[in-house]
Amino acid sequence: MIDFVEKYVCEPSAEYCGFKSWDDFFTGLFGLGVRPVAFPDNHDIVNSACESTVYCISYNIEELDISWLKGEPYWLNHMLNHGDLASQFVGRTVYQAFLSATKYHLWDSPVNGKVVKTVMIPGTYDAESPAMGFPNPDPDALNLSQA
Repeated sequence: MIDFVEKYVCEPSAEYCGFKSWDDFFTGLFGLGVRPVAFPDNHDIVNSACESTVYCISYNIEELDISWLKGEPYWLNHMLNHGDLASQFVGRTVYQAFLSATKYHLWDSPVNGKVVKTVMIPGTYDAESPAMGFPNPDPDALNLSQA
């Protein structure tokens, strides 16, 4: 990786640059100034939470509006595991992003707010489809969504 030592917080002289596992690297930290947050005091701006690419932005979403990802339909209730919070997001904006298998995965939430609930939803991992709807898949599929 180009400029790896400058990009990540690591120990260049240690075995595997000091990372104890793949997960340790995958969720490591960027070096100071490598990934600055734009306008950190402006709470009207959403900064991407990871190294993802914008897939879709849906405005004024309804509870039963259907969205599509990799050819599969889903809706607000589905995204929130049919929980009681879905109604709080009706009329809001949904931001969808594509996160490549080779991109940085540490999630950061540079927003003004408080996480009040987390839920593990088994079986929701979305694998990349190498040929879904594409007769000649792009060789950059790992880094750029083709959905």
